[in-house]
Amino acid sequence: MGRVLVGERNLDHRNLLKETFSRLAPSVHLDFASNGEDVLKCLAEEDGEPTVIVLDPTLPSAFSGSLVRVIKSNGRYSRIPIVILADQAGADYYALRGSGLVALSFLKPSQANGWELLVRRVIDLVGPEIA
Repeated sequence: MGRVLVGERNLDHRNLLKETFSRLAPSVHLDFASNGEDVLKCLAEEDGEPTVIVLDPTLPSAFSGSLVRVIKSNGRYSRIPIVILADQAGADYYALRGSGLVALSFLKPSQANGWELLVRRVIDLVGPEIA
């Protein structure tokens, strides 16, 4: 059974991801965080590292800089694939996408079936570990 850590500030989007992952990968363990500090707390927990991290790149946090860079600079977490879910294609989205620090990046879907496609791509990325 895999573990997915979702850092998403929007409650509706967290609920859509929870419902879609539960339907498509029912054995996956989901952890949710609504800000950068909670993402780092979830990573530090002793119950195992996530198989993949799904992040909103604009999560509120008390530290400056990119949460992706903070995670990737820690050797313990550097090999965990990160998937970015952006509200819009801004400068940060393109910088993260071009940096090689993220495995996949998506603009958040506007249709319900778009969330299913997104979750399927995440499952395909990490394979049988979370399916």
